[in-house]
Amino acid sequence: MNFESMKAASESAADLMRSLSHPQRLLVLCALVEGERSVAELRQALGIEQVPMSQQLMRLRADGLVEARREGTNVHYRITRPEVATVMRALHAAFCAPPEGVADAACGAAPPPPQPAS
Repeated sequence: MNFESMKAASESAADLMRSLSHPQRLLVLCALVEGERSVAELRQALGIEQVPMSQQLMRLRADGLVEARREGTNVHYRITRPEVATVMRALHAAFCAPPEGVADAACGAAPPPPQPAS
């Protein structure tokens, strides 16, 4: 193992983890993993009010994790770094993917069907 190269990589990884260390930023990035979305789409899908959404998007832009594209009055965001999408998919698998055969409504999967009364 080359510990010198790992040292530099650990700094980059720590910076990324600091950027991800807020639940609303995680939600925004989860929503952007599948592709570009407008601010209105993000707000509606995630239920985040305008001010906190703007604050979190501003932080993600400042940290270089997302970039914005203006189309008329709409602003669209997308993830800029492939490693961010990779980390978000790993986090989703670790925290949101239910065990095989179990659905999890909290992370977007359909709830299990109701059981018949005994």
